Amino acid sequence: MNEPTKLVVSGSLTSVDWSGSRLASVGDIAAYKQTPGKDMAVLGSSTLIGSLLRAGPVDELRLMVNPVLLGAGAKVFDTAGMVPLALTRVRPFESG
Repeated sequence: MNEPTKLVVSGSLTSVDWSGSRLASVGDIAAYKQTPGKDMAVLGSSTLIGSLLRAGPVDELRLMVNPVLLGAGAKVFDTAGMVPLALTRVRPFESG
């Protein structure tokens, strides 16, 4: 976990200390994706995912839906920057 490169996108951090990590922008992520290597993953951050979808470097989305009822909060997708998506597969968990 410490060895792989970690690109950190933040609106408040000025430095990162974790081994193999560096501050990056959405443009940096798009450029990094063009380098040979393994797949990249983004964990959390609907804001970052929306920016990456609009910038174009996303090949695949894997969404885990946990039904929780909230009165407010961030939307998973910003409808102002709609990006066409195609559903390729649904896999429900055995536990329902």
